Amino acid sequence: MFPVLRANTSTHAAALLLADACILAACFVSSTYLDLTVDPTVYLLYDGGAPRIALVMAAMLAALSFLDLYGKAEVHHVVPALQQFSVVAGTAMLVEGLAVYVHADSRLPARVLLPGTCAGAALVLASRLAYSRLLLHRVGGERLIFVGVSPVVREVVEQLARQPELNVEVAGFIADEPPQPPLPAGKLLGPMGRLSEIVHAVKPQRLIVGMPERRDHLPVMEMLTLRLSGLPIEEAATVYERVCQRVCLRELRPAQLIYSGELGPQAHRSPAELLTDYLIASAGVVLLAPFLALAALAIRLDSRGPVVVREPRTGRRGQVFQLLKFRSVGTRTGRLLRKYRLDELPKLFNVLRGDMSVVGPRPERPELVPSLSQQIPFYRHRLCVKPGVTGWAQIHDSFADTVEDAARQLEYDLYYIKNKSWSLDLSVVLRTAKNLILGQA
Repeated sequence: MFPVLRANTSTHAAALLLADACILAACFVSSTYLDLTVDPTVYLLYDGGAPRIALVMAAMLAALSFLDLYGKAEVHHVVPALQQFSVVAGTAMLVEGLAVYVHADSRLPARVLLPGTCAGAALVLASRLAYSRLLLHRVGGERLIFVGVSPVVREVVEQLARQPELNVEVAGFIADEPPQPPLPAGKLLGPMGRLSEIVHAVKPQRLIVGMPERRDHLPVMEMLTLRLSGLPIEEAATVYERVCQRVCLRELRPAQLIYSGELGPQAHRSPAELLTDYLIASAGVVLLAPFLALAALAIRLDSRGPVVVREPRTGRRGQVFQLLKFRSVGTRTGRLLRKYRLDELPKLFNVLRGDMSVVGPRPERPELVPSLSQQIPFYRHRLCVKPGVTGWAQIHDSFADTVEDAARQLEYDLYYIKNKSWSLDLSVVLRTAKNLILGQA
C-alpha cells in the first residue's frame, strides 16, 4: 500500500506535532532570553523554568489535539483558524492559572508566558497556513490511476478529495465510458484497450483496479505484464479499507473469512485483553466515582424509579447479558446525561463482570440480531469479540437507525476486528475521552 496511507496519516500527525513542539519551545526559550533579568540558563536548568514551560506547552499541544488540528491539515478559512488558535492560547493561560492556584511557586513569569504563548500560537498558525497552502498543493504526492469506475472507486476518490493531507494525486480513470456523475478528482484517460499506452504515458506510482465485472472485461495479460515490470497493482477494496478506515462490505468474500486469520478472534490475546479491560474499568470507576455519585443523586432527586436500569444485549458468541445504564428516559436530567454519555458509565461494571470489553462493537438488542443477520451479510461475525463500552464504529458513526446505517457500522466493526491492536484501542479510548469532554459523543 502507498506509504502515506499505510500509517493512516499517523506520520503526518506526528510530523505536525513535532513541528508545533519545536516552534513553541523556541518561542518560550526565546522569551526567557529576551525578557528575564536573571540568567536564562540558570532559570531554565536550575530554577524550575523548563518544567513550567513544558506544562504550558503540553496544555497548548493538548488543545491543538482536542480541536482536531492534527487530524485535518488543510486550513480552509482563516477566521475560524484564528478563533481556534485563540482557544489554544487561552488554554495555556488557564492551565498556568490553575497551576499557580495549586502551587504558587510554579508561576511562570508573565514576561515569559505572554510573549511565548502569543508568539507560539501565531507561529504555529502561520506554519499551518504555509503547510496547507504550499506543501499540500505543490509537493507532489503519489500518483494513482484507477482501472474502472465502480461504486467502491467512487467512494475512495471522494474520500481522498476530503483528505488532502494524504498527499495522493488521482491522475485519472481508465474506463470505456466517463463516470456519471463526474468525480471530484481525476479525468477520463481513455478506454480499457489503451491500458498499457496510458500507463506508460502518465507514469503512475500505483494502479488501482475497481471494476464491477473484473473477470469479463479486465485485460489480465496486460496487467500481468505491468505488474512484472514493477508497477504495484491493488484492488479498490484494499484502498477503500485504508482510506475510509472500514472494511468494504460489498467486496468482502467468504473466502477472506474462512482462510484469513485477520477477521477472527485471536485467542492468544484474550488473557492480556481481559487483564487490561479489568484494570482500565477499575481505574475508570475510581476516577469517575464523583460523576457516578452525582448522576445517581440527580436521577434519584429528579423522579421516582430505579437509578440503574438493566437492558438485554447480545454479547460474544450470541450470549445475552444485562447491560447496566443510568435511567435517563423520562427524567429532566436525561438530556444532559445522554449528551455527555454519563448514562453509560455503569457499563464499566459490565466490563468488570466480563460481559463487555472497554473497546469493541456496540452491543445490540437480541431481538434485532436475527433480522439484521438475514439482511446484512456477515453481520454475525461481529459477535466473535466482546461488545465494547466504546469502539471504532461508535467514534466514527452515530446510532444505527436503518439497515444501511447498521451495514456501515458493521464495516467499521470488521475493520476493528481485522486491525485489533493495543495502539488502535488506545486511539479509540483517547478519541472517546476527547468527544466526551467536548460534548461531541
